[in-house]
Amino acid sequence: MRRTIQSAVAVALTLSLLACPAFAATPKDTQYIDKADGFSIVIPSKWVLVPRTVAQTRVYAASIKKKQPGLAAAYLNFANNIPTEITAFVFQAFVYEANAVIQPEVLVGVVKTSRVYTAVDLPGVGATYAAELAKNKGAKLSAPRVVTMPAGKAAFITGTIPAGVVSRGLDLFLIPHGKKLYELEFIIDAQYLSQASIFGEIADSFRFV
Repeated sequence: MRRTIQSAVAVALTLSLLACPAFAATPKDTQYIDKADGFSIVIPSKWVLVPRTVAQTRVYAASIKKKQPGLAAAYLNFANNIPTEITAFVFQAFVYEANAVIQPEVLVGVVKTSRVYTAVDLPGVGATYAAELAKNKGAKLSAPRVVTMPAGKAAFITGTIPAGVVSRGLDLFLIPHGKKLYELEFIIDAQYLSQASIFGEIADSFRFV
């Protein structure tokens, strides 16, 4: 089973001064459907997608550098400093905040399993992921718990993981469906995690298709 946010938690992101992002907005009707991986998700209209290869992300950053230098720098940060998020996940989106050290983001990963997982398996799944995340020095994580989402039962883990000069706040939902385990992951500057109600709204929009 793949560890989430592996190398990402080891680096400090390179954007400028710390500021409180504006994440109070309600998700708009921006729905993304991934038929190949079997899910859909709704994100707020101001959130932007990250291409699914490092090369494409760099090309896109170069194409907007003159008109949107700050946003271009954010894209380059993903490509240069945390490329595993691009290569390991099938979906990634973030809201650009000019003064944020860590851009609020959502990721979806899909792990194929050897059998069908059900709600009975969720405590064990959550414990496995929590144990892996806890290997990051200084991590402070909640005990995994089973929650009910519109998409079904999920194991839920929340907490913070040091990332250089700051810490990353993490909300992670692990949702089984057939012979797949979906990782629905949210990341933000740890000091704003408790304010990020938008994460719950996006999580509630997650559906299987």
